[in-house]
Amino acid sequence: MAQPRVTDRPSFTQRDAYRDVLSRGYAEGRLDDEEFEARLTRMGRCETLKGLEAQISGLPRGGLPVPQGARVAPGEAGRGPRRVRWGRVFTAAAAVGIVGGVLAGNGGTLLPSSSGDDAGEIPESAGESEEDPVLDRAAVLRGLEALSEESTEVSDVSLYPGYASAQVAVGGNRYDDLLLYDGREPESSPGGTYEPGTRDALVFDVHQLDPELVARMVESAPEVYEETTGMAGVAPESVWARVDSSGSRYVGVDMSRPLIEVRMAANDYGEGGGSVVWSADGGALVKVGE
Repeated sequence: MAQPRVTDRPSFTQRDAYRDVLSRGYAEGRLDDEEFEARLTRMGRCETLKGLEAQISGLPRGGLPVPQGARVAPGEAGRGPRRVRWGRVFTAAAAVGIVGGVLAGNGGTLLPSSSGDDAGEIPESAGESEEDPVLDRAAVLRGLEALSEESTEVSDVSLYPGYASAQVAVGGNRYDDLLLYDGREPESSPGGTYEPGTRDALVFDVHQLDPELVARMVESAPEVYEETTGMAGVAPESVWARVDSSGSRYVGVDMSRPLIEVRMAANDYGEGGGSVVWSADGGALVKVGE
Protein backbone atom coordinates (compact mmCIF):
# COMPACT_ATOMS: atom_id res chain seq x y z
CA MET A 1 0.00 0.00 0.00
CA ALA A 2 1.31 3.46 -0.91
CA GLN A 3 2.53 5.65 1.93
CA PRO A 4 -0.08 8.30 2.77
CA ARG A 5 0.79 11.96 2.15
CA VAL A 6 0.10 14.94 4.37
CA THR A 7 -2.23 16.35 1.72
CA ASP A 8 -4.43 13.22 1.66
CA ARG A 9 -7.97 13.47 3.00
CA PRO A 10 -8.21 11.06 5.97
CA SER A 11 -10.44 8.01 5.99
CA PHE A 12 -12.66 7.11 8.95
CA THR A 13 -10.07 4.54 10.02
CA GLN A 14 -7.25 7.09 9.90
CA ARG A 15 -9.26 9.62 11.91
CA ASP A 16 -9.92 6.98 14.56
CA ALA A 17 -6.21 6.14 14.72
CA TYR A 18 -5.28 9.79 15.35
CA ARG A 19 -7.99 10.08 18.02
CA ASP A 20 -6.53 7.01 19.70
CA VAL A 21 -3.09 8.67 19.87
CA LEU A 22 -4.65 11.80 21.35
CA SER A 23 -6.70 9.84 23.89
CA ARG A 24 -3.67 7.79 24.93
CA GLY A 25 -1.63 10.95 25.47
CA TYR A 26 -4.43 12.37 27.62
CA ALA A 27 -4.73 9.17 29.65
CA GLU A 28 -0.96 9.26 30.31
CA GLY A 29 -1.17 12.79 31.68
CA ARG A 30 0.56 14.47 28.74
CA LEU A 31 -2.40 16.80 28.13
CA ASP A 32 -4.69 18.53 30.58
CA ASP A 33 -8.48 18.58 30.16
CA GLU A 34 -8.61 21.90 28.31
CA GLU A 35 -5.89 21.08 25.80
CA PHE A 36 -7.29 17.61 25.15
CA GLU A 37 -10.76 18.99 24.42
CA ALA A 38 -9.34 21.74 22.18
CA ARG A 39 -7.26 19.31 20.13
CA LEU A 40 -10.13 16.87 19.85
CA THR A 41 -12.41 19.64 18.58
CA ARG A 42 -9.84 20.78 16.02
CA MET A 43 -9.43 17.18 14.84
CA GLY A 44 -13.09 17.16 13.87
CA ARG A 45 -12.46 20.08 11.51
CA CYS A 46 -9.28 18.75 9.89
CA GLU A 47 -9.62 17.97 6.19
CA THR A 48 -6.14 16.54 5.58
CA LEU A 49 -3.63 14.34 7.37
CA LYS A 50 -1.49 17.45 7.77
CA GLY A 51 -4.09 18.90 10.09
CA LEU A 52 -4.39 15.70 12.09
CA GLU A 53 -0.60 15.55 12.45
CA ALA A 54 -0.64 19.01 14.05
CA GLN A 55 -3.13 17.81 16.68
CA ILE A 56 -0.86 15.01 17.93
CA SER A 57 2.25 17.19 18.04
CA GLY A 58 4.39 16.31 21.04
CA LEU A 59 2.66 12.98 21.72
CA PRO A 60 4.04 9.46 21.29
CA ARG A 61 2.44 8.12 18.09
CA GLY A 62 3.02 4.44 18.72
CA GLY A 63 2.53 2.51 15.49
CA LEU A 64 0.69 5.30 13.67
CA PRO A 65 2.26 5.62 10.19
CA VAL A 66 4.07 8.87 9.42
CA PRO A 67 2.64 10.44 6.25
CA GLN A 68 5.01 11.49 3.49
CA GLY A 69 5.95 15.12 4.03
CA ALA A 70 5.27 15.13 7.78
CA ARG A 71 7.98 16.17 10.20
CA VAL A 72 8.24 14.20 13.43
CA ALA A 73 10.50 15.77 16.03
CA PRO A 74 13.47 13.65 17.20
CA GLY A 75 12.75 11.74 20.40
CA GLU A 76 9.01 12.31 20.15
CA ALA A 77 8.19 8.81 21.33
CA GLY A 78 9.98 9.33 24.62
CA ARG A 79 8.56 12.68 25.67
CA GLY A 80 7.18 13.11 29.12
CA PRO A 81 4.13 15.17 30.14
CA ARG A 82 4.10 18.75 28.94
CA ARG A 83 3.95 20.95 32.01
CA VAL A 84 3.53 24.33 30.38
CA ARG A 85 0.92 25.63 27.96
CA TRP A 86 0.74 29.08 26.44
CA GLY A 87 -2.38 30.69 25.06
CA ARG A 88 -1.92 34.41 25.42
CA VAL A 89 -3.63 36.70 22.95
CA PHE A 90 -2.45 40.25 22.50
CA THR A 91 -3.56 43.34 20.64
CA ALA A 92 -0.96 45.02 18.49
CA ALA A 93 -0.30 47.73 21.08
CA ALA A 94 0.21 45.25 23.91
CA ALA A 95 2.47 43.08 21.81
CA VAL A 96 4.86 45.95 21.12
CA GLY A 97 5.35 46.51 24.82
CA ILE A 98 5.88 42.84 25.61
CA VAL A 99 8.51 42.07 23.01
CA GLY A 100 10.40 45.28 23.69
CA GLY A 101 13.13 45.96 21.17
CA VAL A 102 12.93 42.57 19.48
CA LEU A 103 10.83 43.77 16.55
CA ALA A 104 11.92 47.22 15.46
CA GLY A 105 9.22 49.32 13.79
CA ASN A 106 9.39 49.60 10.02
CA GLY A 107 6.84 51.57 8.08
CA GLY A 108 4.24 50.99 10.77
CA THR A 109 4.76 47.23 10.98
CA LEU A 110 6.10 45.12 13.84
CA LEU A 111 8.73 43.43 11.70
CA PRO A 112 12.36 44.37 11.07
CA SER A 113 13.62 45.20 7.62
CA SER A 114 15.99 42.90 5.79
CA SER A 115 19.37 44.51 5.31
CA GLY A 116 22.56 43.89 3.41
CA ASP A 117 23.35 43.39 -0.25
CA ASP A 118 22.15 39.78 -0.25
CA ALA A 119 18.66 40.50 1.10
CA GLY A 120 16.12 38.47 -0.79
CA GLU A 121 18.67 36.14 -2.39
CA ILE A 122 18.20 32.41 -1.96
CA PRO A 123 21.33 30.55 -0.82
CA GLU A 124 22.02 27.55 -3.02
CA SER A 125 22.40 25.21 -0.07
CA ALA A 126 19.32 26.36 1.83
CA GLY A 127 16.76 23.72 2.67
CA GLU A 128 18.85 20.85 1.30
CA SER A 129 19.59 19.04 4.55
CA GLU A 130 17.58 15.84 4.82
CA GLU A 131 18.68 15.16 8.40
CA ASP A 132 17.33 18.35 9.95
CA PRO A 133 15.15 20.34 7.54
CA VAL A 134 14.26 23.81 8.73
CA LEU A 135 11.90 26.43 7.46
CA ASP A 136 14.04 29.41 6.57
CA ARG A 137 13.95 32.51 4.35
CA ALA A 138 14.95 30.54 1.27
CA ALA A 139 12.18 27.96 1.72
CA VAL A 140 9.56 30.69 2.19
CA LEU A 141 10.65 32.63 -0.89
CA ARG A 142 10.79 29.50 -3.04
CA GLY A 143 7.41 28.25 -1.88
CA LEU A 144 5.52 31.51 -2.38
CA GLU A 145 7.18 32.16 -5.73
CA ALA A 146 6.16 28.72 -6.97
CA LEU A 147 2.65 29.15 -5.64
CA SER A 148 2.14 32.55 -7.29
CA GLU A 149 3.16 31.05 -10.64
CA GLU A 150 0.51 28.32 -10.37
CA SER A 151 -2.57 30.00 -8.95
CA THR A 152 -4.16 33.24 -7.79
CA GLU A 153 -7.27 32.46 -5.74
CA VAL A 154 -6.30 30.20 -2.85
CA SER A 155 -7.12 29.23 0.72
CA ASP A 156 -5.32 27.27 3.45
CA VAL A 157 -1.75 27.90 2.24
CA SER A 158 1.06 25.99 3.99
CA LEU A 159 4.83 26.26 3.63
CA TYR A 160 7.20 23.52 4.78
CA PRO A 161 10.90 22.86 4.19
CA GLY A 162 10.97 21.45 0.67
CA TYR A 163 7.37 21.95 -0.37
CA ALA A 164 4.28 24.16 -0.29
CA SER A 165 0.59 23.32 -0.49
CA ALA A 166 -2.66 25.19 -0.99
CA GLN A 167 -6.32 24.82 -1.74
CA VAL A 168 -6.89 26.37 -5.16
CA ALA A 169 -10.37 27.72 -5.81
CA VAL A 170 -11.86 26.40 -9.05
CA GLY A 171 -15.43 26.43 -10.38
CA GLY A 172 -18.34 27.05 -8.04
CA ASN A 173 -17.57 26.03 -4.46
CA ARG A 174 -14.94 23.49 -5.44
CA TYR A 175 -11.23 23.57 -4.77
CA ASP A 176 -8.24 21.48 -5.84
CA ASP A 177 -5.34 20.45 -3.62
CA LEU A 178 -2.07 21.79 -5.00
CA LEU A 179 1.27 20.35 -3.88
CA LEU A 180 4.56 21.97 -4.90
CA TYR A 181 7.74 20.04 -4.12
CA ASP A 182 11.14 21.64 -4.72
CA GLY A 183 12.54 20.48 -8.06
CA ARG A 184 9.43 18.57 -9.13
CA GLU A 185 6.42 19.23 -11.30
CA PRO A 186 3.35 20.60 -9.47
CA GLU A 187 0.84 17.98 -8.33
CA SER A 188 -2.85 18.85 -8.38
CA SER A 189 -5.76 16.66 -7.35
CA PRO A 190 -9.48 17.18 -6.68
CA GLY A 191 -9.82 18.51 -3.16
CA GLY A 192 -13.38 19.11 -2.06
CA THR A 193 -15.94 21.85 -1.66
CA TYR A 194 -16.24 24.89 0.55
CA GLU A 195 -19.18 24.96 2.92
CA PRO A 196 -22.14 26.83 1.37
CA GLY A 197 -21.67 30.58 1.64
CA THR A 198 -18.06 30.42 2.87
CA ARG A 199 -16.08 30.51 -0.38
CA ASP A 200 -15.86 34.28 -0.71
CA ALA A 201 -14.83 34.64 2.94
CA LEU A 202 -12.09 31.99 2.84
CA VAL A 203 -10.52 32.55 -0.59
CA PHE A 204 -7.87 35.27 -0.98
CA ASP A 205 -5.45 36.46 -3.65
CA VAL A 206 -2.10 34.77 -3.14
CA HIS A 207 -0.38 38.10 -3.84
CA GLN A 208 -1.63 39.27 -0.43
CA LEU A 209 1.21 37.12 0.93
CA ASP A 210 4.33 39.28 0.59
CA PRO A 211 7.22 36.77 0.39
CA GLU A 212 9.74 39.11 2.00
CA LEU A 213 7.36 39.99 4.82
CA VAL A 214 6.49 36.35 5.51
CA ALA A 215 10.19 35.48 5.48
CA ARG A 216 10.86 38.15 8.12
CA MET A 217 8.04 36.73 10.24
CA VAL A 218 9.71 33.32 10.12
CA GLU A 219 13.09 34.80 11.05
CA SER A 220 11.65 36.78 13.96
CA ALA A 221 9.32 34.12 15.35
CA PRO A 222 11.79 32.22 17.61
CA GLU A 223 12.88 35.38 19.43
CA VAL A 224 9.33 36.69 19.78
CA TYR A 225 8.20 33.31 21.08
CA GLU A 226 11.00 33.15 23.65
CA GLU A 227 10.53 36.75 24.80
CA THR A 228 6.80 36.21 25.31
CA THR A 229 6.62 32.69 26.74
CA GLY A 230 10.08 32.20 28.20
CA MET A 231 10.47 29.03 26.13
CA ALA A 232 13.85 28.81 24.38
CA GLY A 233 15.16 26.49 21.72
CA VAL A 234 12.08 26.37 19.50
CA ALA A 235 12.39 26.77 15.74
CA PRO A 236 9.97 27.48 12.86
CA GLU A 237 8.72 24.30 11.20
CA SER A 238 5.90 25.59 8.97
CA VAL A 239 3.78 28.57 7.98
CA TRP A 240 0.00 28.47 7.68
CA ALA A 241 -1.85 31.32 5.97
CA ARG A 242 -5.64 31.40 6.04
CA VAL A 243 -8.57 33.75 6.60
CA ASP A 244 -10.00 33.27 10.08
CA SER A 245 -13.72 32.59 9.64
CA SER A 246 -14.41 32.00 13.35
CA GLY A 247 -15.74 35.50 13.91
CA SER A 248 -12.73 36.54 16.03
CA ARG A 249 -11.77 40.20 15.99
CA TYR A 250 -8.45 41.84 16.90
CA VAL A 251 -7.62 45.50 17.28
CA GLY A 252 -6.08 46.95 14.12
CA VAL A 253 -6.41 43.72 12.13
CA ASP A 254 -8.29 43.42 8.84
CA MET A 255 -9.94 40.02 9.36
CA SER A 256 -10.87 39.77 5.67
CA ARG A 257 -7.18 39.23 4.92
CA PRO A 258 -5.24 36.08 5.82
CA LEU A 259 -3.51 35.64 9.15
CA ILE A 260 0.08 34.37 8.98
CA GLU A 261 0.80 31.66 11.56
CA VAL A 262 4.40 30.56 12.05
CA ARG A 263 4.27 27.19 13.76
CA MET A 264 7.09 26.34 16.13
CA ALA A 265 8.64 22.92 16.71
CA ALA A 266 9.20 21.83 20.31
CA ASN A 267 12.68 22.15 21.77
CA ASP A 268 14.95 19.24 22.67
CA TYR A 269 13.06 18.77 25.92
CA GLY A 270 9.67 18.46 24.22
CA GLU A 271 8.60 21.89 25.45
CA GLY A 272 6.97 24.60 23.37
CA GLY A 273 5.54 23.76 20.00
CA GLY A 274 3.11 26.67 19.77
CA SER A 275 2.88 29.42 17.19
CA VAL A 276 3.34 33.11 16.48
CA VAL A 277 0.51 34.73 14.49
CA TRP A 278 0.71 38.01 12.61
CA SER A 279 -1.70 40.04 10.55
CA ALA A 280 -1.07 39.90 6.80
CA ASP A 281 0.62 43.31 6.78
CA GLY A 282 2.83 42.52 9.75
CA GLY A 283 1.33 45.43 11.68
CA ALA A 284 -0.20 43.36 14.48
CA LEU A 285 1.08 40.48 16.55
CA VAL A 286 -2.18 38.62 17.07
CA LYS A 287 -1.18 35.65 19.19
CA VAL A 288 1.85 33.99 20.75
CA GLY A 289 1.70 30.45 22.17
CA GLU A 290 -0.50 27.44 21.56
